[in-house]
Amino acid sequence: MDPVKMAARQTEAMTRELSLDESQIAAVDTINLKYAHAQKEVWQQPGDFSAKRDMMLDLRLAQDKELKKVMTKDQFKTWRA
Repeated sequence: MDPVKMAARQTEAMTRELSLDESQIAAVDTINLKYAHAQKEVWQQPGDFSAKRDMMLDLRLAQDKELKKVMTKDQFKTWRA
């Protein structure tokens, strides 16, 4: 899937489920787009699935770290529930 579309879908879902405000929407969209591109790069690299899975986990942890700075504790807890 196109990273731009993937990030947009994720941001729309987060906006609906978490009642993000306008500044949060802008920040979350930027974060989601950054990591959607990074995920696409990982999947396009040669290598085994296990290595790619590990890289994807690292990306998710990094994305979560950035999202925690933008969301309230309750919003983040709800998102990762």
